[in-house]
Order: sequence, then C-alpha cells, then structure tokens
Amino acid sequence: PRPARRGHDGGNVPFMISPEVSERLRRLGADENASLFMTLLAAFAVLLARHTGQRDIVVGTPAAERPRPELEPLIGFFLNTLVLRTDCSGDPTFRELVGRARTTVLEAFANSEVPFEALVEDLQPRRDLGSTPLVQVLFSLEDAERSELRVGELDAEWVSSGTTTAKFDLSLYVQRFPGRLGGIFEYRTDLFDAGTVSRLAGHFAALLSAAVADPDLPVSELPLPAADVAAVEGWNATGAAGAFTAVPDAVARRVAASPEAPAVWDGSWLTYGEFGARVRGLAAVLRERGVRLGDVVGVCLPRGADLIVAVHAVMAAGGAYLPLEPDHPDERLAFMVGDAGARIVITEEPERFPGVTVSPAASGEPAPLEVRIPPSAPAYLIYTSGSTGRPKGVLVSHEAIANRLGWMGEAFPLTAGDRVVHKTPFTFDVSVWELFWPLMEGAGLVVAPPGAHRDTAALLHLMRRENVSMAHFVPSMLDAVMEVPDLAVPSLRRVVCSGEALPSALVARVHAAWPGVEVHNL
Repeated sequence: PRPARRGHDGGNVPFMISPEVSERLRRLGADENASLFMTLLAAFAVLLARHTGQRDIVVGTPAAERPRPELEPLIGFFLNTLVLRTDCSGDPTFRELVGRARTTVLEAFANSEVPFEALVEDLQPRRDLGSTPLVQVLFSLEDAERSELRVGELDAEWVSSGTTTAKFDLSLYVQRFPGRLGGIFEYRTDLFDAGTVSRLAGHFAALLSAAVADPDLPVSELPLPAADVAAVEGWNATGAAGAFTAVPDAVARRVAASPEAPAVWDGSWLTYGEFGARVRGLAAVLRERGVRLGDVVGVCLPRGADLIVAVHAVMAAGGAYLPLEPDHPDERLAFMVGDAGARIVITEEPERFPGVTVSPAASGEPAPLEVRIPPSAPAYLIYTSGSTGRPKGVLVSHEAIANRLGWMGEAFPLTAGDRVVHKTPFTFDVSVWELFWPLMEGAGLVVAPPGAHRDTAALLHLMRRENVSMAHFVPSMLDAVMEVPDLAVPSLRRVVCSGEALPSALVARVHAAWPGVEVHNL
C-alpha cells in the first residue's frame, strides 16, 4: 500500500553480474549498434514489464547537462532527470527491444536540455504527495570502469555500499568493475521489504543471463529462477480435486439425501424437500418461457426465501442470474437488463420491467430437470457499482464458482447442524457463497431481512435466536458490531472477513468478545 506521503527512508540490495554475461551484453550491444546503457535499459524494462504486467515502461535517468565546453568549469548542479519510455508491447524478442531502447535513448538525449520541471509543468500529471510525478523508477549506469585498487601490498576491491535513503520508489544503479558489471537496487522501505528487492535483483540477473544466451527469444519466454516459478505455480494451483459438479446438481443431491432437514429460514424454515420442489417448479416455468443454457435472467427481489429460490431456479434452468437491487433507480436497472440481454426478470414489480417478467411464486411441474450444465456455462452476471463510469458486467462460469465453493467446503467444513447467515446484498460477489455454499453442504441458511446489514443489534439478535454458527463481515461492519452492548452469540464458531484490510487490533477485539471463535481473513 502506498502511504499518503512519500517517505525517503531507503534500503539497498547489491548484485554482481558474471564476467561471461557482462561480456556477452557488451557484444550484443555492439552487434545492434547499441551502447551498454541501451542494452541494460532494455533488460530493466523487461524486468519491470514482467513484474507489473504493463507494456509501456517509463523510467527516469540522470543526465549531465553541460553540453557546451564553456559550461564545464562552472560550479553548480547541472543534472537533469530524463524520462525514457520503452515500448514492450507485442512480445518482441530481446534483440528487437534493444533496438527500441536505442531509438528511445537517442531521441531522448537529443532533447535532454528540456528541464524535467518544465516537462511536469507542461504535461500537468495528476499530483499526489505519495509519489513523484511522471517517473517512480530510476536507472543509472556509471560507464567508466573502476580500475583495480592497490594500497601498498594490500589488494582492495570496490564494493557497492548504497545509502539509507531513497530518491525514488526503486532505483537501479549499475557500475562497471574490472571484467564484470555490478551495482545496487535502491528502494523505499515504506513500499518494499528486503526480501522482495532481493528476489527482484535475482530476477534481473536471471533475465540478463537468459537474454544474452538467446536474444531472439520473445521477452515473455525469458526464464526466471526455477524456485520462484515453482512458488508462483504453487500459489496459483487453485484447481479443485475431483470431477466438476455444477452447483444445481450439488444442491439437488442434498435435497434428495435429506428432504426433511431445515434448509432456508425466512421467519420459518423451508425443508430441503420443500425448497427443492419450489426451485424445480420455478425452473420449469423458466424453461417453458424459453430460458436455455447461458441465457441471462434478471432477479429483482428483496432479500428473503423467494430470492434464494429464484437464483437457484435460474441456475437449475441453465441460465445465469443477474442480481437487480430493488432499491436501485429504474434507469440503472433498465440499463443492466438491456446491456446483459436478459430474457426474463423474476420480480414482484412487473411494472418496472414491462413484458419480460415472471412472478417468484410461479410454479410449473416440480419434476427433476434434465439440464446438463457444462463447466464453461455462465452461472451469474454481476455489475460493478458504476462509480467510475457506466456499470460493467462480469460474467462468471459454473466452473469458477464450483471451484471456489469446493475450496470453501474443504477449508471450512460445514455440518448439517451449522447455520450460516445470509445478509450481504446480492449485488455484491460475497453474496454468492452465502446463497449457494451452505445448501451445497447440507447446512441451514438463515436469511436476514432487508436492511439487517445496517442494524448490527438486530443482526446479532437474529444470529443468537437462530443459532448462527458462521457469518461474513466486512471489517468496517465487524468493527461496528463490536460496539453493540450485548455481543453474546453462543452458537457462533467462525467469522470470515473480506472486502477491506483486516486490522490485527480488530481481530484481537473479536477474540476477546467471542472467545474460541475463529476469525479468517479471505
């Protein structure tokens, strides 16, 4: 996280490049009519592109501005920061990128007398106290080789010591030593830790070695250290074990296995058998109205049992549900329905969606549905808030949600006796696991009434009365919950948090208020 004000405390990580790689870099530059500065700049751009995912890489470099002989004897600071942009788009080979860097550097230094301050004044970038304008990364090459040192009969060597301050977020200083290259990565300690920058330095050395070994390899294929690649692959090994099971199929199995067990509470309990019959009945109506695999169906209902039945019925019919908050303006709802191409809207307010509505109470023959749902089929479509412009819809597949909910089943096992509270507005993605996961696991889903997510005392009373054992809170709401005088919820055993940073002090308060309750940061 970037602090509101830029700090200047720094650390540094030294590195050395082997004589063989250093010589190959020099020869590659000579072959491409490029200086060592240009070749190293290209490699640094690859490093930054690989770590940031960006393709327009902007770095600064210090340029000594004494272009005329009469300026050379003058006392004063004649240094300018030159902005260099390297275009890494199109996955060029390293040789091609050296050529691009060469063109950039030649054109930039041809205009190096333009003061950096004048550039900022002319371009008017968005300013903030947490970072420097235009460039946050610096690259510098000290191209004069440092000769071997001898002090009497003592052998001595140059060592890059660095400083305890940082002028930019990250700076790469390269120096020429006898027979090899070396230098330091200087970094802001309020942004990076030493381990991160050490890995960055290791990646830079690995990229240099790979680039000179095969400069005609696309830069995206230049290998990084095997141990780091293995670590990233491990972090991203998120596939669920076993064969794919669509959410409607998993719920249907629970309905068949425990028809008398309590499933959904909304003032009274629906059993799994009753819930399954209502889902199949509404799904049959949707199929009769022409809903087929992948079709988007809007759901505009207040939180309650009808809402739970409706979203399950849409997915059971093969459709993807589109959550539509009844409190939202008609204009926003109409935009989302039109943009999503929704065939039908399940609602109690048909006048808001003329010609395309189905009542949540509609029911056809509640027979088993013969709908085969493949992994890639869309499951739901949630729109962003639109706070930065027009809302944008994000379509999520059955495979993705089944994978996520399968992981939750392994990480947080539920029993038939568990009760999970559903209180998140269903236009937010956290609601997805509340709506489906407990019913996939055979647990009970306690549906909080509309507005309960804003009334902490009423919510705690509901959780206490209905023996809720698991709940989700965004940390800011959890903080508000901790202010309620009567916090007792004897049945509660697990709290999960997401959506915001979770302060350790808040976790300590929860543990103090609810001894033995697990707190998980998702």
